[in-house]
Amino acid sequence: PDWRMKGVMVPDDQDPDTYLAEIKQDLIAQKLVPGDAEGVKAATEKQVDQAADALLESITVK
Repeated sequence: PDWRMKGVMVPDDQDPDTYLAEIKQDLIAQKLVPGDAEGVKAATEKQVDQAADALLESITVK
């Protein structure tokens, strides 16, 4: 999680990307974060279509 990433110290002999990926994998394995954390924020195609339809409806002259 973002709040934990602020306190992470990457050892000098480690690649930061690899090190953080291992931490993320550990958190996922322990079910502390969902496997697809970024996907939680992403809108589905259906949600985008619904939002577009609602916007079109609101600006269409009646």
